[in-house]
Amino acid sequence: MFAEELSGNASKKRAAAARARRKQLKEEQARKAKQKQQSSSTTTVATPVVTTAPSTTTTTASSNNDTVKEALEQRKIRTQSKLRLSSILTIQSLVRTTLSNSKLYLAECTILDKRLSDLSTLYGILKQQEKEYVCPPSLVSALTTQLLFILYFSKRGKSKEPKLSRENVQRLEKILTLVIIPGLQPSSQHIHPLETWIQSSHGTLRLQRLLQACFELYTLPHSYYAKNEIQTVTSFLHSVLLPLHSSEVTTFCKTLVLGQNEFNLILLLRRVLVKYTGTSSDSYLPPNAEDLREKSISTKDKERATLLWNLVLSVIDSTPHKEVYYAQMVKDIFTIPLLTWKIPLTSLVSSSSPKFLSMISSFASQNATLLERGDIVQVVEQYDVPITVCPAPPILCLTANVVQMGRFCGCVGGTAGEFDFSAATIYFSFLSILLDVIPLGTFSSRQNAVEWVPSHTTPSTNDSTQKQPTSSAHYAPIVLSPIILDQCRILLLDSYIRQLFSTAIMPSSDINKILITKNEVDVKHEKDLQGVGGSSASALAAKEAMVDRSKSFWQRSAWAKQISKKVSSLLSGDASSKSSDTTATTEKKGGGKLMNTSSISRSLAHGKGGYNSITTKTMLDKLSFASSDNTKQSAVSSYNVQFLFALCRSYSVILARWGGGGKEDIVNRVSPSSKRSSSGGGDASSKPEPCVLSLLNVICF
Repeated sequence: MFAEELSGNASKKRAAAARARRKQLKEEQARKAKQKQQSSSTTTVATPVVTTAPSTTTTTASSNNDTVKEALEQRKIRTQSKLRLSSILTIQSLVRTTLSNSKLYLAECTILDKRLSDLSTLYGILKQQEKEYVCPPSLVSALTTQLLFILYFSKRGKSKEPKLSRENVQRLEKILTLVIIPGLQPSSQHIHPLETWIQSSHGTLRLQRLLQACFELYTLPHSYYAKNEIQTVTSFLHSVLLPLHSSEVTTFCKTLVLGQNEFNLILLLRRVLVKYTGTSSDSYLPPNAEDLREKSISTKDKERATLLWNLVLSVIDSTPHKEVYYAQMVKDIFTIPLLTWKIPLTSLVSSSSPKFLSMISSFASQNATLLERGDIVQVVEQYDVPITVCPAPPILCLTANVVQMGRFCGCVGGTAGEFDFSAATIYFSFLSILLDVIPLGTFSSRQNAVEWVPSHTTPSTNDSTQKQPTSSAHYAPIVLSPIILDQCRILLLDSYIRQLFSTAIMPSSDINKILITKNEVDVKHEKDLQGVGGSSASALAAKEAMVDRSKSFWQRSAWAKQISKKVSSLLSGDASSKSSDTTATTEKKGGGKLMNTSSISRSLAHGKGGYNSITTKTMLDKLSFASSDNTKQSAVSSYNVQFLFALCRSYSVILARWGGGGKEDIVNRVSPSSKRSSSGGGDASSKPEPCVLSLLNVICF
């Protein structure tokens, strides 16, 4: 717009010059008039003012600059004026919206409380007359819509999450008790109050908002609700998800709560259990857990978690594809720290049919390929719990919870009269996989077990779905939680180990038949042991050096030097004291004799007696066991030799990883250069841990 003004023409330039001359003339006249007033003389001679026209170029440039500045200032003034007017209108609108919404919210709360009070009075009158009243679907929809308006109210618009204050929780409980639940009872002959909701998008949204409000109640601190209120919400969810007669509402709700969304029941259970809500919302472990143990979790928290746990199990059991959800339970629920404290073991483990074994079996079948590769750490990895805040990796929490449940469960814990060999085989097979990948500090004798773990950045999301980080961060050192470590170390209790191995070698007709009968492989193995027992340690070392190193350790190792001196000779027996007739008879009949090595081991340990006398005393004509309280067992299922193999494998993993000599070659004694793996599998301690020595003593004696 300034192009014409800057370019200009002759007439405009002349006009500007004339204005400048007139302005200069006026200023000169005003100056003279002022001097004349100040002068004492009465007459003055006016000298004519001769004005000379300024240069055309200078006058034009100054006038153009003044015009541009004036135009910019005017534009700036207009812009600021418009901005002030817009701000005033916005502020006025927000104030009017806040005031009107607040008045409307208070009015709706008053109306709803009055209606619920009237309904409560009506129910009381009808109950005295032994009559019942069920709200019609239209009234149910109206009152529920009014409640949802109050729950999702925001002074500046709609809210995505319900605001569950103490008053709103009471209103929700009254709506469920007086309005919705009576129409969901099996004895009710009225129309299902929620059937009409799923016929429209508005009704579907109303049902989703109601379920979301009920789910949110479980995540609140226990000071926000009473016991009857959480029970009412659980009863409503049971009526909707697990009715006697299935309906479209049930199908819709089950699909919703078992899908991968914010309504997922399993993820809701994890949200409820993963954080400790006693004092701080950012705490994952109770601060006084080392002193109070199970009492650090309040009774209200345990009751709430038990109600939700039973609801989730009931919903999963009612679905046709429950194996998939069982596997998800192991991944999302069994990896929660201190799970057996937050949910009582009586609810987690049932002596008649322990579902946690079915969950473990489903998890193993669903992830068979990854478990074979040893990638179980990646399978159970969780990203909603920062490892720096909760110093317990998910794989360690999973191991601790599995050990606790197995110790309490009678069918796999070695309790007399309840033992199930098939279930115990599944349990210890899965436990051996976990023991091979847990951090090396689990069974360490150090006071503070420090472990290097990958430190992932937790995604900041408000929803319950977890997002995996794009890449692994650096490794960070953490001090493993002593509470979680104590739960894992129950596996090494002397009484527990004796009970398990006594059950594994119990005197039954099945194991007698298995051990007495020999095949060609067994006879060949005994001959090999006899040959090893007669060889020296140097010969074994030379033979070990000639073995093909491309094979694995378990295929090429002839065991250690000291073990070959005593244990192998113990198994093979004293060749000088054996008669040729006895050997021939044994090989001919294929029979074997079991040696009770406990007395031999004790005598050798104390240095009492010779080997030949001990062997003579302990050799038995046929397989027999002492009739003592520790060996008397009655099994639920028939004996399964696979249980003995699974049990030996679990404890052999402990011996291999915590028995010393980790990552060292037997002959060269050189540690191979290998990168640290995030799973931790294959790591072993450099020195024997005391727990391993104690384990060997228990097994031997």
